[in-house]
Amino acid sequence: MKNLIKGMFVLFFIIGMAISGYGQCVPDTANCKDINEPGQICPDSLPVAVLNIYYEQVFTVIPPYEFDLGTGVIPIYKIIIDSVANLPPGLSYEANATELFPDSAYCVLISGTPTETGTFFLKIYVTPFVEFMGSIVQGAQTLDDTSLFIIVQSTTGLPVMSTDQVMLLPVKPNPFTISSRIGLTSDKFGVGELYVFYITGQMAHHEEIWIQPGKNYFDFRGEKLRKGIYLYRVSFMGKSYTSRVVKM
Repeated sequence: MKNLIKGMFVLFFIIGMAISGYGQCVPDTANCKDINEPGQICPDSLPVAVLNIYYEQVFTVIPPYEFDLGTGVIPIYKIIIDSVANLPPGLSYEANATELFPDSAYCVLISGTPTETGTFFLKIYVTPFVEFMGSIVQGAQTLDDTSLFIIVQSTTGLPVMSTDQVMLLPVKPNPFTISSRIGLTSDKFGVGELYVFYITGQMAHHEEIWIQPGKNYFDFRGEKLRKGIYLYRVSFMGKSYTSRVVKM
């Protein structure tokens, strides 16, 4: 009897450790709502990471309720996250569930210490299971069209050059609907360039202004751009500074 009780205790301890160590995240149901679109991922942008500094971020997933075959749509029974690819080196992911059902919220924890700078667009591979003629059928693996990306910078805060004293200013408004001011400060004269890119990497906008000591602004008009997240790059004195702006 003593050995049986001891064995059961060890079994429950192992199970408890497995559960407590799996998917250490909580879905953000307060801010991530199902708005009847084909699935939701919140937030729509992730915080900037810093090279060689521990990073941890959770995003919430609400699975889609239907799947477009191209010839029509059919109800989704569940989806399985197969992998999250193109994470910055040093980061890994962990989901709080292996099977995701529509009308429920789930979460994915991204954590680790990034070892390489750059902009990394996440690729989320999923396998859908659909309801077809009264049966549950496994579909082909699909690449989710999320626009999530992680920027890994070499230093904390806004990019600053100690020699030229150049610094990006906060974008206002951000998000924007018609126009936004993208600025920088400098202690030198010269030509500054603004590049705005789609998340696919294609350039959506380019303009130049004359930079002088003090605060300088690009009056960026993006009313013709579709809604979404855009990367922008400000180039001045041979240096470039990258951040993001959101069109609503």
